[in-house]
Amino acid sequence: MEFLPIFLDLKGQKVVIVGGGRIASRKAALVHSAGAKIVVVSPRCGEAMHTWLAENQRCSWVAENFAAPHLEGASLVIAATDDAGVNHAVYDAAKARGLPVNVADQPHLCSFILPAIVDRSPAVIAISTGGRSPILARYLKAKLEQFLPFGLGTITGLLGRWREGVKQAIVDERSRKRFWERLIDGPIGEAALSGHTEKADAMIATALQSHAESSGKVYIIGAGPGNPELLTIRAQRLLQRADVVLYDRLVGREILSLCRREARLIFVGKRASLHYKTQAQTEALMVKLAKQGLRVARLKGGDPFVFGRGGEECQTLRAEGIDYEVVPGISAANGASAYAGIPLTHRDHTHGVSYVSGDAIASPVLCKALVASAQTLVVYMGLSKAGELAANLQSAGMSADMPVAVVSAGTTVAQQTVVSTLDHLERDIHAAQLPSPALLIVGSVVSLREQLNWLEERGGIEAEQVFSTPDAMIGREAA
Repeated sequence: MEFLPIFLDLKGQKVVIVGGGRIASRKAALVHSAGAKIVVVSPRCGEAMHTWLAENQRCSWVAENFAAPHLEGASLVIAATDDAGVNHAVYDAAKARGLPVNVADQPHLCSFILPAIVDRSPAVIAISTGGRSPILARYLKAKLEQFLPFGLGTITGLLGRWREGVKQAIVDERSRKRFWERLIDGPIGEAALSGHTEKADAMIATALQSHAESSGKVYIIGAGPGNPELLTIRAQRLLQRADVVLYDRLVGREILSLCRREARLIFVGKRASLHYKTQAQTEALMVKLAKQGLRVARLKGGDPFVFGRGGEECQTLRAEGIDYEVVPGISAANGASAYAGIPLTHRDHTHGVSYVSGDAIASPVLCKALVASAQTLVVYMGLSKAGELAANLQSAGMSADMPVAVVSAGTTVAQQTVVSTLDHLERDIHAAQLPSPALLIVGSVVSLREQLNWLEERGGIEAEQVFSTPDAMIGREAA
């Protein structure tokens, strides 16, 4: 982070604006809206600045060339002239006095950056690109403006009025935080956003009288196949509420960065022959944390109910009387096949799809049933057993030249796809040195990849996804 985002209280403070043109007038208007006393220093003023000075109080014009003494008593300085020498002189003079200074369109002469602002006063959102791209900052501002209701300022005022009362009524900090969250997301927040402030005040008073300590809850969340942009909105929202996040090894760093900053992150991943925590230990930890009154996010790659052992965890939580919710995610099969350009079903090839694990494929009976079904076969956790898989399917009657695709790190920038056939599968995987996690797709639909692989046509995945291992995770995890 190059610039620390802060909000300055400038009410009644002297702010010097050096320049009399259109840009200077915009800067003056922005700072004036924060209650500052504006002193414009410029030998001449354009029409925009003249108009602004005439229409606003707490401002004055010094019709002189800039000199260092003009900064006497100032709290903030902004230079917006078309003279590089003057701008640099303003910067030097402000720096010598230890004053925050901004020179328009010259980031190297700025000790602070004026951000793009979404104003829902008293709620204010500031957006900065470190001076690199004001256009991008304005673009982000426009996007946020679309989603943030104009009544946000009303609800901010409501929360401010009740802050001390709620603090006295609900002593426990965690319980108090949850009370506020329920208030914002519920009918009280809706009433405030709609402008019904008296109704909202009455509803808060009633809610405080009936407030009871809430018990813990577990959210079993599908993190999707790897790309953070494929996470559901519900999943993102719950990650911002969770007190503790239990995550597996298929959850990348960028997805973890969506958790709220105060959340405790605990790695509970598993991989072949290496278990950081057994399934039983993970379930016991979920129960323990929920019984402490915490909101626990159990974050899993893909979908919790597709080889994610989410069903087992739900059974344990139900037996312990713990409230839980399952949040589906895009499965690895759906994500990896789509990003590899392989439809799992196609009416010219197959009308069904079967999902199996690498272990299950060792069953001759199952292999015969799968071959007889003529469905697309998606194999999870089968990379290390690809040779056995190919041999068993051929023994069950599948053609040796049946197309097979192996998709490694699907939907991420690290994605690799190898297309082979059953008889050459083990050789091609070994030659490509594909890392796990990887998904195997078996069926004639794989032959459509050459026609439908839209990612290769546009040059690859654009999302900036870092696919990370447990050891590379950010330092917020605890055992």
